[in-house]
Amino acid sequence: MTFAAQVATPMPFLAVGSNTGVLYTTIDGTTWYQTGVNVAGTAGMSTGTPGRLILGSTSQTKPVFADFQTSTTVNTQTQTAYQASVCCWCSSLGLFSLVDGADGYSYSSPDGITWSQSTTGWASGAGVVQMIGANGAFVINTQLGASISRSTDGKTYATGGFTAGSVAIGWIAFDGVSTMIASATVSAATGAVSVSTNAGLTWSATGALPTAVGYSLAHGNGRWVAVGVSGNRAAYSTSPTAASWTASTFPATAYSQLTFFNGLFFAFNASTVYYTSPDGITWTSNTAPAVLNNVVGVSCPQW
Repeated sequence: MTFAAQVATPMPFLAVGSNTGVLYTTIDGTTWYQTGVNVAGTAGMSTGTPGRLILGSTSQTKPVFADFQTSTTVNTQTQTAYQASVCCWCSSLGLFSLVDGADGYSYSSPDGITWSQSTTGWASGAGVVQMIGANGAFVINTQLGASISRSTDGKTYATGGFTAGSVAIGWIAFDGVSTMIASATVSAATGAVSVSTNAGLTWSATGALPTAVGYSLAHGNGRWVAVGVSGNRAAYSTSPTAASWTASTFPATAYSQLTFFNGLFFAFNASTVYYTSPDGITWTSNTAPAVLNNVVGVSCPQW
């Protein structure tokens, strides 16, 4: 494992936040670069222009963007007060969308500099934990509200198509082509998976996870992978619609941040140890340069 000083990071890259607020990037999953970004509570996704990463922050009153492709200079924008729960890019719309967890207002931007605000706030803002931009829509996991909301303009969000009743939605994942899946805890003994093939507009039940423990989800190498947010639980599915799952064992506990990058699944927790796997079955332990606990974004998907 090698650590390097800050350099201009080329595309594609994986960006992960640390417990101190410092942002780290990697282009190979092994060598990490410490950037000039130091923003606590970051939440975001890239890229609208090559190398641009937009950071919404629950601790800041403005979004931050950094151009890692062309410069190591971090640029902060003095916008209206944004305390973002999530921020994401949707290539098919050519927009970033940002949702303010404090007042429920949402914002859209083509470049991360000029932002357009929604006319009204929405009550689900405080419960937003995840956003995916794919196939002409932004899809939001309103975990605390046990529902999924979507928008086709990055500002106006509507709840519908899928709800989990009084239980929490765990995570949403996209295969990069046409299919999304969402995990939810149905009861103390059942973990359910729902599928959507129209960018989160409608959902249908497709299968069950091995246990009811909440899972973080990701897709890559032709399969879905799930890692339990507690216990040594993991699972994988080679079904295109995640209809059937096979249980596997994760080497540690409570790794709730899962993403796919550069041919590998990456699992993070509030630790200096992260794990990688090509298939969700065999996991390799790696040492990070800091306590990495917030997967901010992967720059390579162009959905």
